[in-house]
Amino acid sequence: MRPATQIPTVIRFEGYELDLAGEELRKNGFSLKLQPQPFKILAYLSAHPRVLVTRQELRDHVWPGDTFVDFDLAINQAIKQIRAVLNDDAESPRIIATLPRRGYRFIANVETSPAPEVSSLPLPEVHQLAEPRLETVGATVRNRRWIPVTLALSAILLMGAALVGYRMARSTRPAAQMRMVVLPFQNLTGDPGQEYFADGMTEEMISQLGEMDPNRLGVIARTSAVKYKNSGKAINQIGQELGVDYVLEGSVREAASRVRITAQLIRVSDQMHVWSESFDRDFKDIVALQADVAQAIATRIDVGLGQRQTQPAQSGQTNWEAYSAYLKGRHLLLDNKTNATIAVALKYFQRAIELDPNFALGYTGLADAYSEQADADLDPAKAYALSKEAALHALSINPNLAEAHVSLANELFYHEWKWVEAEREYKRALELKPTYEEAHHSYSHYLTLAGRHQEALQESQRLLQMDPLSSHMNSHMGIAYNRAGRFDDAIAQFKRTIAL
Repeated sequence: MRPATQIPTVIRFEGYELDLAGEELRKNGFSLKLQPQPFKILAYLSAHPRVLVTRQELRDHVWPGDTFVDFDLAINQAIKQIRAVLNDDAESPRIIATLPRRGYRFIANVETSPAPEVSSLPLPEVHQLAEPRLETVGATVRNRRWIPVTLALSAILLMGAALVGYRMARSTRPAAQMRMVVLPFQNLTGDPGQEYFADGMTEEMISQLGEMDPNRLGVIARTSAVKYKNSGKAINQIGQELGVDYVLEGSVREAASRVRITAQLIRVSDQMHVWSESFDRDFKDIVALQADVAQAIATRIDVGLGQRQTQPAQSGQTNWEAYSAYLKGRHLLLDNKTNATIAVALKYFQRAIELDPNFALGYTGLADAYSEQADADLDPAKAYALSKEAALHALSINPNLAEAHVSLANELFYHEWKWVEAEREYKRALELKPTYEEAHHSYSHYLTLAGRHQEALQESQRLLQMDPLSSHMNSHMGIAYNRAGRFDDAIAQFKRTIAL
């Protein structure tokens, strides 16, 4: 056990600011995401700079005595997360050095703002509380006589301030965010050709849950989630690697004109199955089915989520064949994208809107496919004109479709160079769908090219929070650092990307 030391409230190092009272890590005024256990470890290490801290000490400090986890794995993952956030390199550390088989040492220079002690607080006189002044404890016998009174009054003032601060914090500080990953749904149709359907359901569940209340429930994006498809990894390992509280597993079956979705929700902390249910519906009710599953999960998690804040992108009954064609097209645009697959995706989107002329999402798929062809084998002017036409048609059907606003924004920006109009569309998409990864991705590119590097970095950091294992988003973060002139951060980020 280390001797008690005065614990600082704020620790500064290498341009970072660790606020222990607010449980927040900041850099350049921006809050950086760090899970509770890594935060506790970083706080403990930085509070004991230049000192060897053993793994046993970290275990005793972070985990209660009745906790049963793989502590070595948990500490390793926590240190890995800390280094990722701090752009620190285990081989050439600037901040945390590893002492093999012993522990860790915080090697960065620190500046601290100590927590106030009662004896160092201003001690007000009884008759002039509005103008407190410092009293010297040993000045005179007369002054000593007032020490108990002034200490008591100081304690009262501190308690009052603490109470006011607590009430203000409760009213202004957002509640802790739960985090979840939706693992790729299993295809139990018996037909490998139906894999697109299971993948589409995974994507839609991520979208539906992410739109519930982004401040209360954070959902890992598809690219990171899909890395665990058939991985065989245990729930606790997945939870540690992604820093999530819950894991959703599911499967899909179809028979005749009906579809069955079975889903189960697992709490990472104790690997308890807290909810499981099967949903059996007609294909025509597929959109409503997705919304029902998402609402059931949000209610079961019980973090104060209400009804979803926005309406589903495609409300009402949807022509199943049109929706199926749309999913096939999106599947091709998401994975193994080539000129040939883009052309096939385009045909699927055209088929979708032939089957259902009012299927707005089908037109957004069409817009994105044409936009991709501008970089492929179609004349860019023609490709972008067709893309804009499809995006505007989608918005005429559903003005609140975030996907269509991003499609339109990309055409306005990359083809017409209408910066103001493009930014308006990007922002509208993010208002409608705050967790839409492609909106953050495209907008961050816009901000970078506009020279607004701090905002671009902020958007890129949001992307990494949503999609931490995506090599694309990790390299995108490196590019953002590079264009902002933060070359050391860029090199460190590219090294992490290569390690993925």
